[in-house]
Formats: sequence, structure tokens, C-alpha cells
Amino acid sequence: MIVKDITQIEQTEFINDLSSLLNNWNEQDQTTKKQLLQIISERLELKQYPLFENKTTVILIYKGNANNVSFIGDTTGWADPIKFRKLFGTDFYYLILNL
Repeated sequence: MIVKDITQIEQTEFINDLSSLLNNWNEQDQTTKKQLLQIISERLELKQYPLFENKTTVILIYKGNANNVSFIGDTTGWADPIKFRKLFGTDFYYLILNL
């Protein structure tokens, strides 16, 4: 389980530990989940997207009603789409790509 004070995440270029927070979504308390969704929503509204955890890790977000979400493009060689993971209890999906 990740113990993290989400209030320490600033609106900077990189969001450190974002992939860990997302991958461990079900273990996060409700306050952390709410704050994390607020940070992601603000970034999307400000068009500060995609989200970068560091220089080599990018996090794609999809927000909307869907049964499943996938990514295909140059990164995948236009073959075998990569499935996004759903944040349980929300309409957010995410995909972590290491470039």
C-alpha cells in the first residue's frame, strides 16, 4: 500500500508517483482519491495533457462513459491495442506508457 500525502503534489510539469497512486487506486482513502481526481481534472481543463510522471513516463487519461478504452498508434506499431485501466467508481480510465 502506498502512503502518500497527495496534498504535496503541486501543479508542476511532472507529477511524481502518479502511476503508483493510480495502480493502487483501490487502496487509497476517499480523501486521496478525491484530491487525485481533482488534480487530473484540473490538468485536463487547463489542457496540460498528457500527464508526465517523469521524462520517460507518460500517463494518458480518458474521461467518459465507456465499456473499455484502448490505445493504438505509432507507439504500438499500429498493432495490438493497449487497454486502459479503469479507476473503479469513476468514469476515468488511464494508461501508463514508458517511452
